[in-house]
Amino acid sequence: MEYVNLLSASDVQESLTAFAAKLFALVGIHDAVERESGNYPGGRYFRGSLEDLVFTISESDEEGHKDLPYWVQVTCEARSADDLTRYVDQLMQEKIIGQRFRVARMVNFGKRGEQRLDYPLVNH
Repeated sequence: MEYVNLLSASDVQESLTAFAAKLFALVGIHDAVERESGNYPGGRYFRGSLEDLVFTISESDEEGHKDLPYWVQVTCEARSADDLTRYVDQLMQEKIIGQRFRVARMVNFGKRGEQRLDYPLVNH
């Protein structure tokens, strides 16, 4: 299984529920569900699918990235890591960035050598 980790925020302060609903709608996910789990900050998360991708959205507890309070993980079993990263990059740039969202792709998330790659802001 391959995955891409993103941290995100919208330009209005909102709840996890509102944030997840907006992001899912923008990417075209209509089957999202809320789940509970002690493995996620706040004890809950949202999950939805698009084609062969699964999106999981939860609160983030990353101290060094408080400006992006939501963690979005995109997973896929059918694509290579490079293909998934390219697809997610394209999806973010075409559907999310410029829609009042800020997003950063995290490389080596939570590990030594972690890198934050902020997507450039654009106006649509």
